[in-house]
Amino acid sequence: MSDGPDHSSSEADSRHPVRLADIFTPTRIRTGSEASTLKRMIDEIAGVFARNSAHQLDKNAVFRALLEREQIGSTWITDGVAIPHCRLDSLSDSIGVILRLKTPLCVDSRENKFVSVACGLLVPKKSADSHVHILSRLAQAFMQYDLYSKLMKADDPEDIYDVLSSIESEIEKTENPIV
Repeated sequence: MSDGPDHSSSEADSRHPVRLADIFTPTRIRTGSEASTLKRMIDEIAGVFARNSAHQLDKNAVFRALLEREQIGSTWITDGVAIPHCRLDSLSDSIGVILRLKTPLCVDSRENKFVSVACGLLVPKKSADSHVHILSRLAQAFMQYDLYSKLMKADDPEDIYDVLSSIESEIEKTENPIV
C-alpha cells in the first residue's frame, strides 16, 4: 500500500531541497509500537518500508542495512529520538518511517539513552547530499522546533504528519525570510 509516488531526492537541488513532508507520509507513520528491543524496532521499521513504499523493497535487506548502520554507531540524536538510516543502491527516492513507541526503549545502557520516537530513513546510495540535508533537517526539527513533544501529543498518523509539515513550514520561513 502506498499513498502515491515517493518524491525523488535525486531531483532535489539547492533551490528545491527534499522536504520532510515528502519523505514521511501518513501511511509510513505508526503509533503504539510495542517493540521491546532495538532489533525489533528496526525490524518493524523495515516492515513498514517494505509494505508502504512505491519501491519493491525486501524487508530483510532493509533490516540488515539499517542494523549494520546502527552497529557502526548509535543513531540516537536527542532525548527520546533515534534516526536509524542508511543508503541503498536500489532506491531512486528518499523515504522515511516514523515509529512512536508505547514504552521508551533503552538503546544504549552505558549512556542511559532511551528512545520513544524513531525516524527510519532510506536514501539512494548516490544521494549523499540529500542524505546529509535530510538528517540535518530532522535534527533541526527535533532540537529547535520541539518536534519530539509535538509528536508525543499527536493522536494519529495524520496528526503526526500535520505536525511535521507545520514545523517544516516554520523552518522554511527562517531559511527564506520575507524581505
